[in-house]
Amino acid sequence: MKAIITALVFAVSLLTASAAMSTMSITEYNENKENKQKWSVTGIYLNGVGVGATLAAAVLLQKRMPSLFCQPEEIVLNRKSYTKLIDAFIAKNDIPEETPVETVLIMALITAFPCK
Repeated sequence: MKAIITALVFAVSLLTASAAMSTMSITEYNENKENKQKWSVTGIYLNGVGVGATLAAAVLLQKRMPSLFCQPEEIVLNRKSYTKLIDAFIAKNDIPEETPVETVLIMALITAFPCK
C-alpha cells in the first residue's frame, strides 16, 4: 500500500510541477508552523483546498461517478482536521519535502475516507 501511495504522490507531483509557483511544498508547510501569522494564512488556504476537494467529491457522487474519497456525513472537516490528516499522512509515508501539501491533503483524504 505504501508503494502505491508513494507512486501516486510522485505522479501527482509531476503533474503539478508546472503549477509549482502556486503550490505550497511540505517544506513551506512545516516552516509556516513556526510563524503565527503565516500559519494562520496556511490554515485558511488548506481549508479552501479541503472544501474544494470535498465539494468536488460530493458532485462526483451526486452524478453517480466514482469519487476519490467518501467522507462520512457525521464527520465535519475544518482546517484543524485537515492539518491533522496532513501531519498523520506525512508521519506514515515517505513524502518528499518538495511535494505540494495540496497533493498530500488529497492523498490523506483518500486514505482516511476510502469509498466502499
